[in-house]
Amino acid sequence: MAIAGILNKGILSKDSMISMIEVMKHENFYKSEFYEFDSILLGNVGITQEKKILFNNDKTIMLLSEGEVFYNFNADSNKRNLLSLYEKEGINFVNYIKGQFVIVIFRISDKKVFIITDHYGFKPLYYTNRNDKFIFASELKAIVKHLRESPSINVSAMADFAMFNYPLENKTFIKNIERMPPASIWEFDLNTLPNLQFKKREYWKFENLLNKEQLTNKEATKQCGEVFKNVVGGLLNKDTEIGLTLTGGYDSRTILSAIDCNRYKINSFTYKVQDDKQSIIAREIARGVGCNHITQEIGSEFNKDVDEFLEKTVWFTDGLCNIIHTELLYVFKKLHNLINPCFTGIGGSELTRGLQNTGLPFNKNLKDIIFSNNPLQTLDNIGRMSSSYGLFSKEFIEYNKGEIKIEFPFELSVNERALYFTLFEIFRKYYGAMTLLESFYTCVRLPYIDYDFINFLTNTPFSILQSKQFSQNPFNRLKGQQISSKIIQYNNPKLLFTPTDRGYPPLLNLYPIALPVILFYSLKQKLSNSSNKSSTENIMRSVAKRIIEESRTLKRDYYNVPRLKELSRIYPNWDIENWREITKIVTFEIWLRQLENTNK
Repeated sequence: MAIAGILNKGILSKDSMISMIEVMKHENFYKSEFYEFDSILLGNVGITQEKKILFNNDKTIMLLSEGEVFYNFNADSNKRNLLSLYEKEGINFVNYIKGQFVIVIFRISDKKVFIITDHYGFKPLYYTNRNDKFIFASELKAIVKHLRESPSINVSAMADFAMFNYPLENKTFIKNIERMPPASIWEFDLNTLPNLQFKKREYWKFENLLNKEQLTNKEATKQCGEVFKNVVGGLLNKDTEIGLTLTGGYDSRTILSAIDCNRYKINSFTYKVQDDKQSIIAREIARGVGCNHITQEIGSEFNKDVDEFLEKTVWFTDGLCNIIHTELLYVFKKLHNLINPCFTGIGGSELTRGLQNTGLPFNKNLKDIIFSNNPLQTLDNIGRMSSSYGLFSKEFIEYNKGEIKIEFPFELSVNERALYFTLFEIFRKYYGAMTLLESFYTCVRLPYIDYDFINFLTNTPFSILQSKQFSQNPFNRLKGQQISSKIIQYNNPKLLFTPTDRGYPPLLNLYPIALPVILFYSLKQKLSNSSNKSSTENIMRSVAKRIIEESRTLKRDYYNVPRLKELSRIYPNWDIENWREITKIVTFEIWLRQLENTNK
């Protein structure tokens, strides 16, 4: 679901809000609502059929929420109605909730408006202040549409994107529009109109995760199964039918182990472009616990409409989701009636394996910053390297790298920096964009990014905070696999016996004596990885080639045009090692073109 609002609307009518909501109405079956009161315009749109604009009994408080709000371990059973919870606790109700959300509360009696973001800022909310009007929306394009002016590109955010794959901190690709920070409560006083005034505060700080008494390995492994089961159970609400992305790995299997298959109807699913082992293993896992499993083919239908899906992937996410994830949009659209809500395993690997997963989410440049004793000098070096060998122009990088800010809330160790960037950059930007793409067709639930689970995990030896290795190696990977295996053992031991996509079952992770076997399979998999490309990827390469070679692209000052032309000449099929860097350029180029057409 998406929301939008204007505080201090002045002479603006409801039509202004309708135009903002319409640009975020991505399917005909979406439902929308509007609210107009005195100096406020609000609206929402999305797949849900339930009313989202709610009032208390005496109509003195209005509440609008986007995303899903759940209740943390501190909330007892009589505090599980959001509006009632606010009436009882006041603004301190944030101490009892968790999830990925944005909440707007209008206290009609004294004309106070509160806008609240979740702990990690996972759910985006963009805003701008124009002529004493505070304008906000879930999607950048809605604000651009309302302003009715040609947007100016934020070159600082673009420099971030060139070096790190997404804008850092709260920047967006558009000047004078920012993203609201995590764990924020912004209080607006409508009594101060026409000069609208507001106050900002944080209700939770990153420091809360640090300097806690650590559990021993024995204590952590004993408690992890129960904690994870409670987390998953808390996200189930009153659902009777749920979806689950199921692969041959550990994370989704661990979620499945924590769900009572006799109580809930589970529609697990895997998508595939060929007969890969992920789908084969997933079917076997599902069969073992008796849940329904769907294998969604990515074939001719997707290939025929690939241009449309690429455009929608970029448009829906305001340029943040790389086109390599376009298949997600196709799959979730096809299955949305069967997988709502849907659990996914995003975040499991990243939280337990240090910087195991490098590439687009956490690239080498960002790693270099984290390990540096002098981040500013390192940033300068990265800028020189990017301008010499990258796909963006040397002049663009050199001119704008001074605008890039790498800031930490206070002095942090390497491990603490890694956790900080994992939560507030990787999860919030990269995986946040992927999840956003899925959420256009279902309610996505993320047990690994759950507030209570992260709070528990940072107390254990399995956390990034305790990692001694920050590289891709089998020993680092085993740490994450061990905690997953412990959780599975506690919740559903039957799932320990089906082999994973690495060739061995999770059961082996419970026995140190099995380490040589695990390392053998890991090495075998690495050596046997096929470089064959699927037909879908080949089609996407041809689309990328077409876009990059168009004169419209090659006229941009941002790109290293000689380098792009050279790559096009040497690799006519774009079959190159840094293919994902190429898709970054294509993604941004598509977004630029869409942006240019927004208010034409």
